[in-house]
Formats: sequence, C-alpha cells, structure tokens
Amino acid sequence: MIYMARLVLFLFVAVECSGCTPHPISISPNLTSLNYKNDQSRIAKSVAYYIPEETRRLKVITAGGGGDSVSYTPYKDLETGIYQALSNVFSRVYVTTDTTERDFLRSDPAIKEWTLG
Repeated sequence: MIYMARLVLFLFVAVECSGCTPHPISISPNLTSLNYKNDQSRIAKSVAYYIPEETRRLKVITAGGGGDSVSYTPYKDLETGIYQALSNVFSRVYVTTDTTERDFLRSDPAIKEWTLG
C-alpha cells in the first residue's frame, strides 16, 4: 500500500515537472526569401524605424501543445526581416535607438536641409 502511494506521488511529481520550463523557439524569417537585388526600383529616400529596448526584449510564453510551453521574442526575432524588407524598398534604412535621435539624418548626404524642432 505504501509502495503504491509512493509510486503515485512520484508519477504525479514527474508529470507536473515535465512541462514546467518553456522551450525557446525562433520565429525569424527566411532572409533569402526577402532578398531583393534590383537597386533600380528602390525609392531614393531614407527611412528609420524604432523599436524600444523593453519591447525588443519582450518574451512571449504560450501553450505549445502536449502540456508544454514555448517562449519567443517576437520583436527581436523579426527585426532583421523588418530591416531587410525596408531595405528592399528604400535606399537607406536606419535603426534608431531613441525617438529623438537625429544624427543619422544630419550625416545623410541625400538630406539637404533638416530643421530641428
């Protein structure tokens, strides 16, 4: 009887602990499918995008099936694909670390005049 109770308790603990840790996955896009080589069709404009650091580090944990959990960082995983997609359309792409950062605009020879507000 005590043996059976120990066995049931052991199995219960083993089942409960087996699905506790989220398994990390990556949702990064296939960059070769985003690679576009025709420079002639790019828009001769500069574009910048900003992803706040706390958003970039955001970790999502969701059910993965079979009692498991999966975790991923959607903004960090997709950022390279966003950059590549913008680079396919615009001639210059900048990643800003701050919404007030304007040094990249001052250094861009395509921008003749920039008024700071």
